[in-house]
Amino acid sequence: MGHLCLLLLPLAVLWGCSPAPPKSAQPLPESPTVVWFPSSATTPILPLLAAQTSAFPMTLRPWNTTMAFQSLLLAGDGDLWVGHLEGFARAYRRGAPLRLLAVTGWRKWQLLSRRKNAAFPQDFRGRTVAIAPADGAGRFLLERLLQETGEKEVALLPLDVKPLLLKALEGKVEDLFLPEPFATVLLDKSPDFHRVDSLEKYYGRVRQCPPEVPWAGIAVHEHWAKAHPQELKALLDAMVAWSKEGGKDAPLLWTEEQERFSGISRKEVARSLTLDPVKVVPAWQMPEELAAFLALVAPDVPFSPQMLWQP
Repeated sequence: MGHLCLLLLPLAVLWGCSPAPPKSAQPLPESPTVVWFPSSATTPILPLLAAQTSAFPMTLRPWNTTMAFQSLLLAGDGDLWVGHLEGFARAYRRGAPLRLLAVTGWRKWQLLSRRKNAAFPQDFRGRTVAIAPADGAGRFLLERLLQETGEKEVALLPLDVKPLLLKALEGKVEDLFLPEPFATVLLDKSPDFHRVDSLEKYYGRVRQCPPEVPWAGIAVHEHWAKAHPQELKALLDAMVAWSKEGGKDAPLLWTEEQERFSGISRKEVARSLTLDPVKVVPAWQMPEELAAFLALVAPDVPFSPQMLWQP
């Protein structure tokens, strides 16, 4: 893979500079391949899309299932990956050549109910609350919190996203935790549901901390990181700067291609971002938080600081 700094050569000509001509024509470097899961990692990819417009082009490739994504990670297929942190940690433990670059997804799971003013968990005792996806970190965190607080009367029904959406639309589910932007999608299709709480707010109340959880983010192939340290730092800096500016024009980054891959419209992404705002934090700056998160949702996966990329 060629050096991405060669991309600056045509820009130098446009700016009126006169660099010495190369001795022989050099092909432009390949753009890094970004592998992502459009049906669950929607907003966490936005910082990468923003950096793409200011740094260098990327090739996006969606993946379909959790099992397929784990296989890609273990094979080192791709240069940058967007996914859930628990999945990255499991793959790293199994030898995947990845380094966690940044956390970009913090507020995902909304509690929706057909009852307007229901309070969680007290008004859900003796009821069944569905949660999607069935094998997601949200389910594991909710189970842990209910166990810690002794809430034995709240029953959980783990389902995948599409079956849960269908059951909700058919009137077969009354209460459910659903990640953004699918919570917004359901409210558009079924206005008799109401937002009554979120998993992150419940976590904050139980743990006496801010209502944020480091759910998802961006990882980089260790070989690509070693080959392009300056480009990678510039990419991370661009994402952090964009985040500090409030994620300027974030919905506009959601193109027709992304809409087609995910089935989620730009308008739905825009409304979702009011509850799931973009925030980029370099992973190497928060090892304690990541260790605590894994201890909650995946106690069988010990945290390894070596998994974190740092400049």
